[in-house]
Amino acid sequence: MPVAFQIILFSLFLPYLLWPIERILPYPHIIEEAAKAGVILYLLNQDLKKRDKITLSLLIGVAFGLTEGIFYIGNILMVGNLNTFALRLIITIPFHALTSFVIFFPSLYKKYLIIAGFIVAVFLHYFFNLIVSAL
Repeated sequence: MPVAFQIILFSLFLPYLLWPIERILPYPHIIEEAAKAGVILYLLNQDLKKRDKITLSLLIGVAFGLTEGIFYIGNILMVGNLNTFALRLIITIPFHALTSFVIFFPSLYKKYLIIAGFIVAVFLHYFFNLIVSAL
């Protein structure tokens, strides 16, 4: 199985693995970004072209955001409607792609800079959650 397919498939299932952890530790901005950073670290260690790594870093976030959106459909249907669900997907999928890229981008220069990208992504995610919960 190609590495790119493995990375995307794992990113699709990652929210399922994180859900029990987030029930115990209610810090999704840290847990989710740490998990994506782990996948990105794995990506960085693969023998792929730089362009492919950039594309995969974005797809990690897209896959993660899609699955996370599916998680919320039950909650949304209880308090909202499918328009709310569509809006959530339209907002969160690109957002997770953005934070994945924020984690990945500094590591293009030096691998240890993934830590700086992770910290920025955590803050972005934290403030994003504050804004979304206020809507």
